[in-house]
Amino acid sequence: MDLLMAWRHVAGDHRLLVLVGPDMPGNALDVGPEARAYASAHGLGERVRFYGTTADTARLLRAADLCAQPSHYEAFSNTVIEAMATGLPVVASRVGGMLDCLVDGENGLLSAPADPVDLVRQLSRAIGDPTLQARLGERARATVMRDFEEQATFVKFEDLFADAVRVPRG
Repeated sequence: MDLLMAWRHVAGDHRLLVLVGPDMPGNALDVGPEARAYASAHGLGERVRFYGTTADTARLLRAADLCAQPSHYEAFSNTVIEAMATGLPVVASRVGGMLDCLVDGENGLLSAPADPVDLVRQLSRAIGDPTLQARLGERARATVMRDFEEQATFVKFEDLFADAVRVPRG
C-alpha cells in the first residue's frame, strides 16, 4: 500500500507501475483487494497494473526501468537480488536483509520503512535521473556478481558451517 500511496505523487501520467505477485486470500498480509480499490478510488487505473503471478520474472525485470521493494520488514529479498543481477536500479526500504545487499546511493536507494513520503522522494530521484539509474544499476549488478554469485555463496555457507562446528575447512 505504501507503494501505491507514493505512486499517486510520482510525477508523470506516462509512467506505469506494474505490481507482480499473488493475492494471498486469508493471509494477514493480503492487500490485493484493498490495493485494487485504492488504485480505482484514486484514478490510478491507467498508471497501475496488477500483473499477478508469473514464472517469467526475468522477462518483466528486463522490461522495467527500476524495481521498488518497500517492505516493512524483510529477512532477505530474492526479488531485490534478481533485480540487481539484471542491472536494474532498486528503491527499497531500509530494513533487515535489504541492508545486506544495498548501500544507499551506491548500488540502490533506500527509503524509510512505512513512509510513503520518503518513498516518493527516492522514486522521484531515481526516475528523474537517468545517469543515476545507470550508475546504480551497474553497481547493483557488480554487487551481485561479487557477493552473491553461486559458488561464492556456497563457500560462505561452508565457512559458516565449519565455524559453527569448529571443523577446519578442506
